[in-house]
Amino acid sequence: MSDTPIDEDFTWLHVGIRLALAYFQILVLRKPCGTDVVEVLERACKEVGFPATIRVDQGSEFVSRDVDLWAYQRGVTLDFSRPGKPTDNAFIEAFNGRFRAECLNAHWFLSLADARQKVETWRRYYNRASEHPSVYVVEEKKLC
Repeated sequence: MSDTPIDEDFTWLHVGIRLALAYFQILVLRKPCGTDVVEVLERACKEVGFPATIRVDQGSEFVSRDVDLWAYQRGVTLDFSRPGKPTDNAFIEAFNGRFRAECLNAHWFLSLADARQKVETWRRYYNRASEHPSVYVVEEKKLC
């Protein structure tokens, strides 16, 4: 983990869980992989429990042995959205819009550590402030 200024792309990886209230975990990374997805899922599921199904997109970090093994060992079904069909995952797409408007467009990120701190502060605010019905979803987006 580095505190150097961000001079390349980085990615946020978030897990959205819809129960009585929406709940999100967000990791800010340079290049996410399956082990990062498993880390976020473990952290989220320890707080709110394991789902029966997780909706994921077709990203390589989700189509990985690590995520497949994690899901199999916990009896979780991976539900892959159709390529090029963001409407398959409207919950996460709505979150992406709010995340971009309220967090990403509102801050300059001076380093990876700075981005992590600002995103975590916003995530805590969002988790306290939002309400959504029940389903689990996972998505990854790229920042420039």
